Amino acid sequence: MKSFKKLIAYALTLAITLAYVPATFSYAEGNTTLVATSSANASDDASGDSSSNASENASATTEAASAEASKDAASGDAAKDTASKDASKDASANATGTTETAIVSITFANEGNILVGKDSSKTLLADQSLTVTDADKDGKLTAYDVFAVSDEKFNLGGFKTEFNAQYNSDSIVKVFGVDTSSVSYYINNQMAGGIKDTVKTGDYFYAYILKGWTDKYTFFAPDTASVNVNEAFATTLYGYEFGADWKPVKVTVPNAKLVSVANDGVVSSANAIASTDASGNATISFTEAGTYLLVPVATDDQVLAPSILKVVVKGSEDIAPVPSVKKPGKVTSLKAKVKKNNAKTKKITLSWKKMAEAEYYRVYISKKKSKGFKLAKQVSSNSLTLVKKKGTYYVKVKAYNSTGAGSYSKVLKVKAK
Repeated sequence: MKSFKKLIAYALTLAITLAYVPATFSYAEGNTTLVATSSANASDDASGDSSSNASENASATTEAASAEASKDAASGDAAKDTASKDASKDASANATGTTETAIVSITFANEGNILVGKDSSKTLLADQSLTVTDADKDGKLTAYDVFAVSDEKFNLGGFKTEFNAQYNSDSIVKVFGVDTSSVSYYINNQMAGGIKDTVKTGDYFYAYILKGWTDKYTFFAPDTASVNVNEAFATTLYGYEFGADWKPVKVTVPNAKLVSVANDGVVSSANAIASTDASGNATISFTEAGTYLLVPVATDDQVLAPSILKVVVKGSEDIAPVPSVKKPGKVTSLKAKVKKNNAKTKKITLSWKKMAEAEYYRVYISKKKSKGFKLAKQVSSNSLTLVKKKGTYYVKVKAYNSTGAGSYSKVLKVKAK
């Protein structure tokens, strides 16, 4: 109220003085702006008119200021109401979160070694399944939730974020129980944009504490294989390098050792199984059955993030035996029934004993007993109906499967009279 009275007094003074001040100026308070102008060429004879006009202007200005102030007050109240509603809405969302979950696969590493949980099972966190819940109750499933849920499930020692004013977002300050911000994480082999990047079922989430700022993220394609003992398979090792604009560029990684990871997560070049060639390709085989986890190790000074190649090698006991298939024998019990079809033709229905080894049969027919046989039809069942002109015919049948053919049946004489 006091501010409003001061504003009215100032407006009156301004209006009275307006005709005598050769200047242009403006005054602003809140959203109310008063603009006053006067002419340097004003005549002294106009002073009476100016005083009268000044009084009218003061009255008009006072009314305008009053209306503007009322408008600002209403606007301010409306803004407060909106802010209050938004705050209540956000508080409600944060209190409930989402009940949805996502099943993702995680791999965590710390300075070149695969992380092992401190849970009772000492879980090796390589291609490990994780059910993600909304840990921070923000209504979304995000990278934050992956870190928070895995930290609790595998007892990793602590996870924490803090607001980073430089990036205007939360940043990791502690992960895997280590106070550090030197952590990088990828979703489906693509660098994450931030801790609030969303995840969904089927995603692959990889995070690692850097050994140095030049660590190169790597990944295999394909990154899984299921083979038999001594069966070779091929894969390619890729990585990301950063250009002048700091955008990641996909490249192959040559001359890297592929090392088998022990249950303690330690990566040692002494356990090398194979190596990539100059083009980043590798052909690998195993002499013993089992499940192998391979990670790349550079042969130069480059530090490679230990990505995972998972290989399941099946031994003879894991391979389902191929049932032996016997060659079909001789077709037996070949018979024929003849019925009238019309004035000129007959229906000849042939049948024979079904054979367990047979995949199909071929029926041959001739007008002569010992020669001139031609294929009438191939069938999978043990019967066939033919329509033939009246006459005498000779028929024989042979069984077949993937191993070959059996013996012909006896030749059957059929009179179609």
